Amino acid sequence: MILVLAPPPGTAISGGYLYNEKILDSAPVAAEKIEYRFVRSNEIERRSDRRVQAMILDSLLFSELDLPTIRSLAQRRPLGLVYHHMPSMDPRLSAREQLVRTSREIRKLRHCSLIVATSRYVAKTLRNRFAHRRLRPPTIAVVRPGISPLEMERAQTTSDLRKPEHRPRSECTVRILTVANVHPRKAQHRLLEALERLTHFSWHWDVVGGHESDPGYAERFNDRVRCSPVAQRITVHGVLSPERVHDLYTEADLFALASRFETFGMVFTEAASHAVPSVAEAVGGVPEAISHRESGLLCLPGTSFDKPLAALLRNRHRRRQLASGALRFATTLPDWRAQGALFAEALDRLRRCSSQAQGKRA
Repeated sequence: MILVLAPPPGTAISGGYLYNEKILDSAPVAAEKIEYRFVRSNEIERRSDRRVQAMILDSLLFSELDLPTIRSLAQRRPLGLVYHHMPSMDPRLSAREQLVRTSREIRKLRHCSLIVATSRYVAKTLRNRFAHRRLRPPTIAVVRPGISPLEMERAQTTSDLRKPEHRPRSECTVRILTVANVHPRKAQHRLLEALERLTHFSWHWDVVGGHESDPGYAERFNDRVRCSPVAQRITVHGVLSPERVHDLYTEADLFALASRFETFGMVFTEAASHAVPSVAEAVGGVPEAISHRESGLLCLPGTSFDKPLAALLRNRHRRRQLASGALRFATTLPDWRAQGALFAEALDRLRRCSSQAQGKRA
């Protein structure tokens, strides 16, 4: 059995948790048996038993463990990691803090037999970090998020409904959607500032996401919205059911996220699969999830969102072009079944590491 472990999720479900669930659900039945469990960092050593051939940690859990614990786990059985996001990649870090955290992280990563990178950006970054220290990296398998074939089927209908001939004459308000936990890294306040400068366009902004990952920032953002001159144009929904989120994608004309850093950005491919073009910053792995000028618009890191938002708010024809382009781009992306097969191949490498270790002990 291969054991996959992650910390207990709260109400603010991140893209990492969704990735874990979908990739494990999509892994072929013939693959080595997998168990997915939620554990706290202080419980991890007593949660595994002799049936466990190998262990894979979610990066949230991995980052909570110290080096002696990682070393102890790796000595018992092959250890793997699903690398979504780690503290060393926080864009708010100073150069010195990033160096310290990266060095600490590398020392722990050297005990892994396998790293599943959730984007090409993550894989390239890790290889460069090891190469810079003249170290050989563990085996790195790139398994990006997939898309749902069902959403692709729905998207064509949704795209048709967005055409002017299918919409009421009175419906001229552009619906902007953001789906992300309210957190400084997602920088919802930056979009608010940009939209406050674009009051001469007709728009409505739907903000979806949990508030528990950084309650202080969420409270400040909500206060800022309540005091904003455009407060009546904004709906802060909090956490919604998947069905309601799907409805909002269906109603949306644009998806916007001012995130300061993403290792990939599943929400952008989710938007594309709903035929909704995205506006975002070209940071981290985001350019893998958005095809610039085809499925959306990317702006340079640190620049204002006013220009790309204004370009699409004023031009319905351009929005329609990008909506069609988003749908075309989505068809080039792998589905979850294909990515589940890649994940199963990576697990097979980890299983072989376990068999080789057992053979040496025998």
